[in-house]
Amino acid sequence: MEVPAHRPTVGLYHACCSKACWAVAMVCVFIVLAIAAVASPWWYYTTSHDLDSYTMIYWAGMHTTYELDVKVNGTHYHEKDSYWIRWSEMPGDRLKTTYLASVCLTIGGALMSVLFGAAVLLGLVIRPTGVRLHRFTHGFFKWYVWPIGLVAFLSSILGWAVFVSLPQVFEDEPKFFCPERNEYWCSTFTGSESDAELLILTATSVIPVTADLMWGPSAGWILAVVASAPLTLSLILTLLSHPSFVDYKTI
Repeated sequence: MEVPAHRPTVGLYHACCSKACWAVAMVCVFIVLAIAAVASPWWYYTTSHDLDSYTMIYWAGMHTTYELDVKVNGTHYHEKDSYWIRWSEMPGDRLKTTYLASVCLTIGGALMSVLFGAAVLLGLVIRPTGVRLHRFTHGFFKWYVWPIGLVAFLSSILGWAVFVSLPQVFEDEPKFFCPERNEYWCSTFTGSESDAELLILTATSVIPVTADLMWGPSAGWILAVVASAPLTLSLILTLLSHPSFVDYKTI
């Protein structure tokens, strides 16, 4: 077997500063952000003024904490509590389906990125395994693994993109989710409204209140969007990377 007169050597510093190594690092960042996204609420709405409340969409359904402090017709109402609206208590399955589809797509993207990152590490960063893998794929190793990263990227993008349809999901059940049809969170994914007039149902009566509203994506959705950036960078770096062990054919 022919051995070249000069075999390129790659030191630890060079390996750790290669494009492929940075690609693996970006995959790790994506995985951490994806895990944090899945573990966090994805959407919220909050009210302030007569009614201070915070509602979020989470794994088990919708969770609300509130404090009502208002005086109506000489009667003072004060309540403070929290409660869950479980998926099974909702009139339809669309909200549950939309949320879980987004979370599952994000998880799927994270799992595929683990495979992608491991392949890049073994094939483009670590020399002994890289030589064998490049020999086996006739020098086209990165073109075999890059589609895995692309699938992870598309899955992560679809995860947060599907969730943007939330207003339509709410509008399909207006009596349950919407104070007024085609208003507030039933018309836009994010927004606010000042001095909105709402009717609050208590155990004994219906109370009119005035509240400032704000709604939009919460930490989970935002982290899912941000996570797409390092994964995109990882795909680009993988395409631009070249194995340092250019003599793999003669080793």
